[in-house]
Amino acid sequence: MRSRALFFTSVVSAFAAVMGVCRSDEVTIISADAQAMIAYNNPVWSPDGRSLAYVSMPYQQAPNDSTGSDIGKSVYVATLAGGTCKKRLLMKDADWPVWSSDGAQIALNRGGLAIVNVSSGKSRTLLSDKRDPELGLVALRYPVSWSPGGRYLLYIDWQTGGCVTPTVIDNKTGKALSTQVGEDGFWMSGTKLLSARRSSPEASASSQLRITDFASGSSRTLVQGAYLMRKPFIPKGASYAWVWITGDAPKGEGIYRADLKTGKLTKMVAVRAKELYWSPDGKQFAFIADWSPRAGAEVLSCLYIGNTKTWAFKIASKSALKADDPWHAHASWSPNGKSIAYVTADGSVRLLKP
Repeated sequence: MRSRALFFTSVVSAFAAVMGVCRSDEVTIISADAQAMIAYNNPVWSPDGRSLAYVSMPYQQAPNDSTGSDIGKSVYVATLAGGTCKKRLLMKDADWPVWSSDGAQIALNRGGLAIVNVSSGKSRTLLSDKRDPELGLVALRYPVSWSPGGRYLLYIDWQTGGCVTPTVIDNKTGKALSTQVGEDGFWMSGTKLLSARRSSPEASASSQLRITDFASGSSRTLVQGAYLMRKPFIPKGASYAWVWITGDAPKGEGIYRADLKTGKLTKMVAVRAKELYWSPDGKQFAFIADWSPRAGAEVLSCLYIGNTKTWAFKIASKSALKADDPWHAHASWSPNGKSIAYVTADGSVRLLKP
């Protein structure tokens, strides 16, 4: 967690002279409030592309807050229509918003894993966080992704000390179904999940890319190794998945193609990123990475955008937030893939059309 003084110093020195004004195809839709000392994070598009859920937080927690606490944060929903942005508070003391596939509900953390109705604001808690009278917060539950149809929800059980247990909960029965899944997941159907485990190089368990069917209870491992696999994605109708592999990747860090039948890995492009995001149609990808204009210059955090036809990519913006917290998302593709919302260095949310 950085002090407010350090936050302002890094923003002014690194970006004031570089950005100036936004590009013509880029607009700030949610501005950080320096007077109220509020910044924003975790923008997430609704399935219909009309709204963004996002999180507000005090500057002393922003922009990269890895404390796990939701105190002082709030989840808002901004509806974009006719060139306007109408914002409303959805839930106080909340973080990590994730939309259901029908857009009617949002899963989040509010003292535990909870679900809130977007229209009424009514919420219910599925699992409470664990707190100790002396130690404070010791275990936190937050959502990752819903299955199509909304029956299953992949969530993380995060414990102080860095222990992470990904689990899928059945929203119909309230029963936790499996801990043999990864922290990143792509739902292949309403019951089948392709997940990637982010095991650290120091962990005894190796990283895995798995397919789990919660209807049949079956599960099989596609890829296993002493490296970190993240962000699995299957292009529509494809017999393969793309997965971002870091750490001791087979042929160096980058995006790989994993055959869904054999698990064979083929490297597509070298990418040294902090966060990576696929467009919904799989034709584009975006990632956040550091860049320096010259030797000795202060490093800038940039948003890169590329395509999966040629695997070429380029800097789209030099104002991205330094993505040092692996558990928060700092960018989100619109459902039609024509724009991407991302968090800027000062904690604003900006919309960019590639």
